[in-house]
Amino acid sequence: MAPLMRRAALHSSKQSLGSLTNSSQAFDCYAAALKKNLEGMQQMRSSMMSSMQSGTVRERLDAFAKAMESRLAVLKEVQPALDKLYLEPSNEQKKKADKVLRGMGCMM
Repeated sequence: MAPLMRRAALHSSKQSLGSLTNSSQAFDCYAAALKKNLEGMQQMRSSMMSSMQSGTVRERLDAFAKAMESRLAVLKEVQPALDKLYLEPSNEQKKKADKVLRGMGCMM
C-alpha cells in the first residue's frame, strides 16, 4: 500500500472508530505498528523474490524460514499496540472496531 493511501486509510479508520480512539496516543501507537507491519511485508516480498531466483533449494528454504520469522516478530509487535487500542472500549465499540480494523493489518 502506498504511503499516501496508507495514511488515508488510517485517517478514515480513526474517524470511523470515533469514541474508540479517545486515546489518540493508543491509535498513533497502533498506526505506527501497522506501518512497520506493512513495511516488513514489502521488505519480505522483495527479499523472497530475489532469493527465489537464485541459490539452492536449501538456501531458498532458509531464506523463506528467515522471512517468516521476521514477519512473526513484526506481528508480535502489532499485538500490544492493538491491545492498548482495543481492550478498553465497550462491547459495542469493540464490534465496530472488529469491522473497521479488519483491513488494517488485523488479518484474522
